[in-house]
Parts: sequence; C-alpha cells; structure tokens
Amino acid sequence: YENRAALLSPKSVVPRFGPKILHVGRFSAQKNHGALLDVLARLPEASLVLVGDGEDKKVIERRVHDMKLQDRVTFLGEIEPEEVRTVMGLCDLFMFPSLYEAMPMALLEAMATGMAIVASDIPANRELLKDTGVLRNLDPEQFAKAAAGLLADPKYASDLGKRAAERASHFTVAAMADGYERILMAS
Repeated sequence: YENRAALLSPKSVVPRFGPKILHVGRFSAQKNHGALLDVLARLPEASLVLVGDGEDKKVIERRVHDMKLQDRVTFLGEIEPEEVRTVMGLCDLFMFPSLYEAMPMALLEAMATGMAIVASDIPANRELLKDTGVLRNLDPEQFAKAAAGLLADPKYASDLGKRAAERASHFTVAAMADGYERILMAS
C-alpha cells in the first residue's frame, strides 16, 4: 500500500487502472474502515483509496496486510482540501459506511463533486442523500453488491452523481443563510 502522499501528488498515487473506491474520514471505530476492507475483498477488480488519519490507522494497516490487500489499498493520509477534490475526480465511487454521524461533511463534499455514492443507511446519511445515492445496511455483501451495480452501470452512477451535486447545492453557506433569513423573516 501507498503511504507517501506528502512526497507525491494525489494523481501520482491513485491507482490508474480498475475501479477506484474512495473513502475520506478519520480512522476511528465510528467510520467503520473494516467494512470497507470487507467490501474490497468481495470486489477483486477494485482498489480502495483512503484519505485521512487517526487513532485506528495502524489497526487498519495491519488488517490490510493480514487480508493480503496491500496491492489494492492506497493510504493518502491527511491531504489539503483541494487535493481531496482532485482525488474525488480520479475515483469512480465514494463509499461511506459510518456507524453514526451528525453532519457528514465528507459525504456532502463527495455529493458536491458529483460522485456516485454508497453509504450506510443511518439517519444523517439518509437525510443528506435522500435519493441521490445508494443506502445500504452495514452488511459487506450488500455494500459490495451496491458498489458492483454502480460500477457496472456508469450512466446510472453518473445520473446519481449529478442529482447528488444538485442536492449538495442546497447546503452551501449562502443557501443555508438564505434559509435562516427566510425563517427569521417569517417569525
């Protein structure tokens, strides 16, 4: 696996061939990185790009090694926001298997860039995505089937991504400020 993002640009470390699944998030139990590895094991042609750092990173690195997935997992570490957007443009699918969230900012950013998304069916993800992504229970087999379906149907994935980008536009600072202003004016 790669762990040299500080030395190289995202374009040079993201795998060139095969479907690329992306996850952005802190390495912690909440973000459920283990599920990502279980999904990857079920998608033999795919690779996984992980952006972030955190207390569980060593555990996940060890699990990647134990599962013999090191040739298919790229660890980019923490990178600048503009680099995250570049990586999103290089990947085919955003996967977000969090166990719980308040306001999933990484999910919102993936939506804004028009990525196809498979996410855990939890209240925050459900509220944010609505019908612009695929929500699944936290079963690796279900996640893998959803991912395989989107990867096999680029037109459907693109349509979902476009709808996600449109939905994300409702969550910009300007859009939210306008909404608050309307609420205050109505009271």
